[in-house]
Amino acid sequence: MPNRTRAALAAVLVVCASSACQAIAGYDDTVPTTAPATVGDAGAEGDAGADGADGALDAKCSGLNCLCASGQIVCGLRCVTPATDPSNCGGCGKSCASGESCVSGVCACAPPLVRCGASCVDPRADGANCGACGVTCARGGVCTAGACGCPASASTLCAAACVDTQSDPANCGGCGVACARGGVCVKGACGCPGTSSECGGACVDTTSDSGNCGGCGVACAAGQYCNGNSICVCRPGLSSCGGACVDVTTDPRNCGACGRACTAGEACQSGSCRSKCIAGATSCPTGSGDACVSTNGADPLHCGSCSTTCSATQTCVSGTCRDTASATGCSTCPCAGCGALLGGSVTCCSAFPGQGDALCVAGTACK
Repeated sequence: MPNRTRAALAAVLVVCASSACQAIAGYDDTVPTTAPATVGDAGAEGDAGADGADGALDAKCSGLNCLCASGQIVCGLRCVTPATDPSNCGGCGKSCASGESCVSGVCACAPPLVRCGASCVDPRADGANCGACGVTCARGGVCTAGACGCPASASTLCAAACVDTQSDPANCGGCGVACARGGVCVKGACGCPGTSSECGGACVDTTSDSGNCGGCGVACAAGQYCNGNSICVCRPGLSSCGGACVDVTTDPRNCGACGRACTAGEACQSGSCRSKCIAGATSCPTGSGDACVSTNGADPLHCGSCSTTCSATQTCVSGTCRDTASATGCSTCPCAGCGALLGGSVTCCSAFPGQGDALCVAGTACK
């Protein structure tokens, strides 16, 4: 289009020539056009017919009112057919959603798509609407030609899930055949990873598992842990005195050192014998004096109360004994297997000295 004609089009709302009219941005077919027609340039150049040929500017004029062809309306710069235009379906700006087409001025799903809820879906391949709306395939399944099935990589249906019985530890070799906790399924057979052993339905490392230290069922005593060499030793912060693991900062029989006993009526606090516990500590009778402890901390011998002692397979977290388990095969947190070992909310924590595997602790904290 020549520049002279473009300037004329920009200056007015419409250009009419020999009863042909071009719609310009902002034109509303419900409002009569009152701008003066500039017939000369457009007619001389023949631009109206050329621009109208692509349907973009093919409105017609009746007097000073510009109208589109029958069945069309003006939307912006274009004459559109609201009966079939998906961007202006039934009226200007009424767009159909993805996958829809405009039929008789109403948005509808384009075959072979069908409407399920607010979406157009293909029932031949949609796993949530397979064959019909609301028909959901099994977890891990696929929808093919409107029928649910399991893929080749997980070809067996077990309890509403498609699984590979050659590698699924919950369905190893067949549906419902579960491997030991922490175990693996290899070629349809259960086993324990690495050098771990099965003890009590769980795969454990007997060199560092405090409930199976050196062998299945060999549990360390309270205040001890399995040190990575199949030997039960005192936990960090505790000392071995007379075969027992004690806290020499609070034990009145071993106050400050093994065998250093406080006199009758005294209490041991911070490794010193005192007449009584000072503020902030709880006085716990022991039969040979009082232990001044913090029962709301991490003391496994006085966890939450004077008489609560955590077992070898527990740790004290904020005054509560929490179950623990070794993260077999994982030395550095995070360890993905912690949830499977204990279930529920689990926190991965650093191991005790000498242990090769990190600790999984029930709850949301390590101390």
